[in-house]
Amino acid sequence: MPDEDGVPGQLPEAADRPRSPRDPNPRALWGLVIGVLVTPVTLYLAIYSTGGGRGDYGFFGMFYPYLLLLMTLTSGGIGLGVVVLWGLSQFPIYGLIIGASRSWRRAALAAALILLVHLTAVCLCFWQVWWGR
Repeated sequence: MPDEDGVPGQLPEAADRPRSPRDPNPRALWGLVIGVLVTPVTLYLAIYSTGGGRGDYGFFGMFYPYLLLLMTLTSGGIGLGVVVLWGLSQFPIYGLIIGASRSWRRAALAAALILLVHLTAVCLCFWQVWWGR
């Protein structure tokens, strides 16, 4: 059977054929890698700002607001494993979600939604710290 160019038995080049939703997306890997590279910096700043429990939790609340809210809601009753797993996976998951987008427009939308949800959590976190006592 001839292909689109009329040459029998010749498959179209990978760049010429439409992309299937099942095709791997190399940008997802790049997003994951960027998230993994950002994580040590944010973890260092978050741990440094807590000062071993004597700090102000400023960077911790900015970078990991979901974790701080969860700790506040459970009165610190979450295990160390949850804290470590969450701390190591949050930014790689952000990068993976943004990178897995099939177009720049969807990537920008995913980044905007992640930023909106993250900033909302930061605001709730600091509202809880300042006025929730």
